[in-house]
Amino acid sequence: MGIHSDLNKVLKSVGREQVEALLAHHEPEKFNRTILLKFNTFSLRLCTRCTGVYIGIAGTVAVYLINVITPTMVIENIMILFLPLPAFLDWSLNKLKIWEGNNFTRLASGLLLGAGYVTMWRRFLFSPFDSTLWFAVIAYVALATIVFWVHDAQKMQQTK
Repeated sequence: MGIHSDLNKVLKSVGREQVEALLAHHEPEKFNRTILLKFNTFSLRLCTRCTGVYIGIAGTVAVYLINVITPTMVIENIMILFLPLPAFLDWSLNKLKIWEGNNFTRLASGLLLGAGYVTMWRRFLFSPFDSTLWFAVIAYVALATIVFWVHDAQKMQQTK
């Protein structure tokens, strides 16, 4: 009863949309990028891509722990280099207003990204100085930096 009444106090003082925006890390006008879960009278919004990432992480960890599949070094390299790519493309094209993804693309790319994260961390734990791993990390950070620069330049052009 204590947690429920505390949550009701927060919702009354701050507002349901603000709490949902905090948990979903999207503003109310971008709630179309979230998944709405309803529990009786309580609802919860989760970021669609992050939900995919968490499911991808859990599934990949389970696959590795159960030892269903142990990928070869070549397959792992492909996973490290290319599994993050769909999420990066979906995010960057949306950021640059070239293409608007949908919740299916966000969830699917999040699943792949989650599997990529686990594979990268697994590689890092077994071989922290692996060149493929660090190439992928540096390449994606560099590409994201370029996307932010272009996005900022676009915003500057719009304000002039």
